[in-house]
Amino acid sequence: MVILDPQHGAALAMLGLTEYQNGKYDLALKHLLAAKTARQPLPAGSEMDTVARFHLVALLNRAGRHDLATVLLQEFAREKPETPLLVQATGINLLRLGWLPGQVPAEDREAVELAGRAVLLAWKGRHEEARENVQRLLERFPNRPNVHYTAGYVHLLAADDGAMAAEMEKELAVTPGHVQARLQ
Repeated sequence: MVILDPQHGAALAMLGLTEYQNGKYDLALKHLLAAKTARQPLPAGSEMDTVARFHLVALLNRAGRHDLATVLLQEFAREKPETPLLVQATGINLLRLGWLPGQVPAEDREAVELAGRAVLLAWKGRHEEARENVQRLLERFPNRPNVHYTAGYVHLLAADDGAMAAEMEKELAVTPGHVQARLQ
């Protein structure tokens, strides 16, 4: 179908999902991005759209395109219930890691899950719970790159500019070249 109509969103999405399952991640990313912007996109909110968008988020994180993945993850946070894979995808995103959900190494799962849960709560406006989760993240992983960035982001969403700035400064102490922390 893609050969007959290279702008057919469903065909591009199916191709991308098949490539994802076969470990052809670069091609999958290309085709899932094309499905998102196709002339005939997937029907918004359909099961196929949800599956394709989630896999697109995973591949964007893997490719280091975290800012674009964040936008799509925020949509999921508004539309969908929290699942372990959504928590992982969000944690991977904010910790700026290149893993796929479900493939996080055992030694990193706790940090990924704490970060993901904190940010999902913050996106839903549950700022006190988000801060509790981010505090646990800070206590367990104070010197891990992007942990203070994640904490600063949670404070930013809660409109606490002072706490956000303090966490971004701490992130710069851990990761001096952190571009996003410098921009906040």
